[in-house]
Amino acid sequence: MAEVTGVAGRVAGRQRELAVLASAFANARAGSATLVRVRGATGTGKTALLAEFARAVSDHAVVLSETCRRPGGGSAGRAAEGLLPDAGGRDGLPVPVLSRRLGRRLADLTVAGPVVVLLDDFHHCDEASVRVLAHQAHRGAEQPLLVVVAQRPAGRPLWPPMTLPPGDVATVDLADFTETEVAGVTAAWWAEPPGPGFVRELAALTGGNPAVLGEVCAALHLEGLAPDEQALGRARRLAPAARARLVERVLAGRPEHVRRVAEAVAVFGGSDVELAALLGGVPEPLAADALGVLAAERLLDGDDREFASPAVREAILTGVPDRRLGPLRLTAARLLNDRGCPPEDVGAHLLGRRLLPERWMRDVLAEAARTAERAGRPHDAARYLGVLVADRPQDMPVRIEFARLVGVRDPLAAYATLAGMSAMAEDTRSRARISLQLAIAALSAREPHEATRLLTGALGQLDAEPAGSTGDADRGLRTELEAALLAVAFEQPGSLALVGGRLPAMSALTGQTPAEVAVLALASVAHLIRGADRDLAVSCARRAVERPEPAVRWACSLAAYVLFAADEVDEALHALGGLAPGPVRGDTGWTEVVALTAHSWLACGAGDLSRALSDASAAVRAAERDDRPELATAPLVAQALVLLQQGDTEGAAAAMARADHHGPDGSVLRFPFHHLARGRLAEARGDLAGALAHLRRCGAGLRAEGGANPLFVPWWLDGARVLVRLGRRAEAAELVAHGEQLARAWGSASARGLALLGRGLVAEGGAAVDGLTAAAEVLGRTTASWYLAEAETALGQALLRAGDHQGARRAFRSAVDRSVRSGFWGRAEEAQDGVTAAGGRNYPVTGSVTDVLTLGERRVGELAAAGATNRTIADALQLAVRTVEIHLTSVYRKLGVSGRTQLQERFPGGLLAPEPAL
Repeated sequence: MAEVTGVAGRVAGRQRELAVLASAFANARAGSATLVRVRGATGTGKTALLAEFARAVSDHAVVLSETCRRPGGGSAGRAAEGLLPDAGGRDGLPVPVLSRRLGRRLADLTVAGPVVVLLDDFHHCDEASVRVLAHQAHRGAEQPLLVVVAQRPAGRPLWPPMTLPPGDVATVDLADFTETEVAGVTAAWWAEPPGPGFVRELAALTGGNPAVLGEVCAALHLEGLAPDEQALGRARRLAPAARARLVERVLAGRPEHVRRVAEAVAVFGGSDVELAALLGGVPEPLAADALGVLAAERLLDGDDREFASPAVREAILTGVPDRRLGPLRLTAARLLNDRGCPPEDVGAHLLGRRLLPERWMRDVLAEAARTAERAGRPHDAARYLGVLVADRPQDMPVRIEFARLVGVRDPLAAYATLAGMSAMAEDTRSRARISLQLAIAALSAREPHEATRLLTGALGQLDAEPAGSTGDADRGLRTELEAALLAVAFEQPGSLALVGGRLPAMSALTGQTPAEVAVLALASVAHLIRGADRDLAVSCARRAVERPEPAVRWACSLAAYVLFAADEVDEALHALGGLAPGPVRGDTGWTEVVALTAHSWLACGAGDLSRALSDASAAVRAAERDDRPELATAPLVAQALVLLQQGDTEGAAAAMARADHHGPDGSVLRFPFHHLARGRLAEARGDLAGALAHLRRCGAGLRAEGGANPLFVPWWLDGARVLVRLGRRAEAAELVAHGEQLARAWGSASARGLALLGRGLVAEGGAAVDGLTAAAEVLGRTTASWYLAEAETALGQALLRAGDHQGARRAFRSAVDRSVRSGFWGRAEEAQDGVTAAGGRNYPVTGSVTDVLTLGERRVGELAAAGATNRTIADALQLAVRTVEIHLTSVYRKLGVSGRTQLQERFPGGLLAPEPAL
């Protein structure tokens, strides 16, 4: 017999369950025998709960406690015998004798007061003890007796039934801790209650399992760590091992078929009964039983019975020896293939193998690689092809394809894979393909001259082939080489001249293949920068975006930007909608960076600064995840340009500080934007001389490259504005004349509008008013909202100087409204100052907030400004809390505020009245 008189500590997070046990004890104390069943998965704290309850009632009752042992568990005694005095000498009593002695023991004790019998691990209880306990509970129905049994959720039934009066049986189910309960547990470990972020992540790491949570908290406490980010870092390392130990506890002592099914489910990643039975080598009924056990133990979760967390699956697989895991995966691949499952599902079980015993496995892996690449996952595609390379190293086409995919993230590894293969190639085409992949790897490693040498050599070898031997395959290969050569040319000084000498016949390309799309897109960019043939640039860009594919989304994005710069706005935005990247993945590489950066340029030009900033930031993250920080330079510059338009000078300076780490390189697609951003930042800081120096360097670089488009990077317009501010109008007029010449050659409305804007900025008196009025009229028919707002602000200033205060107010207010709608907060404040100077009412810049926000954003913004919490807003508007968070993020971004305090300034007493008519 074991009498529990006290347990140090207490059970945190189980107050409700303890209250149920206390109520049952009160019922028994009143003279009615009561049974309570405590059920819970492994690690949910059944033993701790019983111990805490025993401590709580030990002063008011006699507590008899015993832990049931599974057969062969090291104890010869039976559970009921453990409740008798001198239990060690009573092994093997006949059931009638055991029942009489236990009955006499309980009768003697209940005379003096209530008795509590606690039986832990009841799922292991022997049949004899169950019969004895059932008999005693029935006999003592009018005694102050409480029997509490703790068992697993899928444990044995109370057989034979303990016949008790109705209402005297209660079941306490122990669930994993909720986030609120985790907060209560952690508060018991640290004097300073942990913050909600710490609690949230700890709950996710431990799955809310009390045993795992307790183990992790104890380890952190023992190491003297406060509940901060350092402790979370340590918890991230501790939790997987703790969960693995929990999984082993669940499987320990279970029948062998449960472990085999658990391993089969872990291999498959799903709990199909038939597949689990076949892979585990057990009958289907036993497999179904095992799945029920795993679900009851909360290793499987949900109706589909998926693993409760990846950590659970990993813990089970870690316990499978390698000598068994390999054959299991091979069998799993065969089973899935026989079922006709998708190639990627089958191929996933063949990863890591060095030999493929059956021919169909190569076909499946090759198809899985193609599927992964089409879905924009080159890293996964390379993993599938890596198995084929290991199986047959001499398969040259597969090795070339593998190197191409590896090169997306690791160009040096791709180069090493292909090194020396040219000598092994038996024909010109194989050598050309090897040279193509080596060149791509060299370009990614920032060795454009080596890439040029390889590509020109490969094209020369194809040219030397006998006449008439060129087929469709060779034409496709040649196009791929030309596309790569164009991409390389853009990375070198003098790129436009190089591109111009290498452009293939554009009329023959239709954009049917990824290589043709790349050639057309790069050719359209070249024609854009040259600024001499707008029609040809548009023609190439249209064909490039006609059939967008994930593999060349970067090229299609560049082509969409070309269409936008050529004033084909509807086509550009339509293409942009079809090319919008999804969530940034870690295996996208430079292609995603280029696509997102081009998106940012286009959105910025269209006045959608929120989208522009979001795309630029996503491009930065993609570059960082690719472990190639040099890729982040272009998107950081794009980010800085957007922030400058929003009036965030410090944010732009921080972005440029990061971009300057690698500095402007020789690419005509990057260095002009870098110098433009540097010039605008210097101007915003009042350093006009520094701004002019950066802008002149931008112009000189473009001239050297042959760049002659007034819109691509309008450095000349910025330079003219700075020169006017410096009082050097004659020099400013020279720059404007240069811009006018470029605009006539390009011929678009936006180009003409910029030329008129420049002429108005350098003119004086009535000529300035006429020029700026014409600029505003032309730009008003385009999407160049940034320059239109500048033209309207400058027009207001010119009219004010001419004494036309009413006309000035009209121009300034138009500039305010336009700037607020687009988020040009610095320009909006400048125009608002003009309204005041012209005698207008000094209304807040946010007077047009209703034009900036959607209806949903306005409603959320109003309530947030009034002090409502996200939950209150969600309830009031019948939205999800996450939706409210998304709306608020958009509101902050559009209004240029950082929190609710500033938001109150934008919504003083609700939405502002519309601006009165002039």
